Amino acid sequence: MNLLEAVEKRAFREDLFSRLNVITLNLPPLREREEDVPLLAYHFLEVFKRKNNKNIDGFKKEAMDVMLQYHWPRNVRQLENAIERAVVLARGENIIPEDLPPES
Repeated sequence: MNLLEAVEKRAFREDLFSRLNVITLNLPPLREREEDVPLLAYHFLEVFKRKNNKNIDGFKKEAMDVMLQYHWPRNVRQLENAIERAVVLARGENIIPEDLPPES
């Protein structure tokens, strides 16, 4: 259900919808934007390797293949969490499939 439908069904406050509804963006889910996965993965890698003071160069091809084949039902937030976990668990200079969450 989108927010407009929720307002019509009185499941979402109309006044709050009016405040939020400045610009509507229709963005397909991550599973439909496979080309965005590597871009986002490398962005999150940079963020979390700095945050965790880790020296990680990138992703092994097998790890990137795993991420590209996964359908990311919880979208970008799920990918972000997967990369954070991988950075924390990584023992080498590259993220490997075993560093990723089992559901990826």
